[in-house]
Amino acid sequence: KLMVTVPKGHLVARIGGQAALSCQLSPQQSAEHMEVRWFRGDNFRLVHLYRGGHEVNGEVAPEYVNHTEFVKEAMGESKVTLKIHSVSISDNGPYRCSFKGTDFSDAAGMNLHVA
Repeated sequence: KLMVTVPKGHLVARIGGQAALSCQLSPQQSAEHMEVRWFRGDNFRLVHLYRGGHEVNGEVAPEYVNHTEFVKEAMGESKVTLKIHSVSISDNGPYRCSFKGTDFSDAAGMNLHVA
């Protein structure tokens, strides 16, 4: 059975710096044809959306447009990373990463601590 996993441990970023939130499918499988969404876990605001082989900005919460970068080079190995640029205190908190395929859907959460 496929599931979404996230790295163990604390995720810490400095104000003004960059945060990298990663998640991946287990067992390993290409995610290139899946929909990948990143949400703020506390209010389900859409941070980033990848669908149909490209990024979709129209549905993303306005404060995240041009504030994030989707790293998809490892999608063939089932791993995706969301980079948050110029981290601010408002980026602190829970995030969720979800993968959705034709017969599969799962999500995993993590907490970003801004210092």
